[in-house]
Amino acid sequence: INGMAFEHGDTRLSNRTATDANIDTTIEIHMTGLDADVAAQYYMSNNNNCSNNNNNRPLGKDEDKGHVFGNEILKRTKLDCVLNRGTTLKHDAFAFDPCGFSSNSIVDGNYYYTVHITPEQGWSYASFETNHPCVDLWELLHNVLPLANPREFTMVICSNDNAVLERHDTASATNPSRVPGYVRHESLKTSTVPSGPLSTGTSSTSPLYIGNGYHVWRMHYMKE
Repeated sequence: INGMAFEHGDTRLSNRTATDANIDTTIEIHMTGLDADVAAQYYMSNNNNCSNNNNNRPLGKDEDKGHVFGNEILKRTKLDCVLNRGTTLKHDAFAFDPCGFSSNSIVDGNYYYTVHITPEQGWSYASFETNHPCVDLWELLHNVLPLANPREFTMVICSNDNAVLERHDTASATNPSRVPGYVRHESLKTSTVPSGPLSTGTSSTSPLYIGNGYHVWRMHYMKE
């Protein structure tokens, strides 16, 4: 994979793992430069042709426009199944007027994933975050990136179990084509001592601040 690589922090933590019951992992994907055609679906005015024809029917007593269109966008973009894990899913999606989208989903009552989209060209932005422990990172990217088709994105994995980062790192190193159309320009790893003060890791482009006893892997990708 092309690009720079950095590792900061106490290397004595490289073999430190948490017990299964206490593993705390968060995966974040931050996307900028959204494709204009993809971003257009997150404008309220472009939802006149929703499958349920929601713009042309009166709202029910317990309905509001934001949630009605939010749920429609959620299903049409397949955001309701972007995380193919768990048996029960609960969603709370909202479409903003004139544009924008936000969704919070609960998986099996214990885990979450969130999606937030600001589609205006010039400062467009989308984010995805989850704490589900059984996520296949590269499958997740295949599901999330088409929702914004960004010009570039940054992915951050934060965990108190270094084995989680190592597992994802191995998959990345052996199969870089799993992020088709993008080139990794930066990779930064940071670890902190459990009993020490707040530690920082810095790359050539941005600082990274994390709490005690956690391992963080930050990767930045840009379109080829």
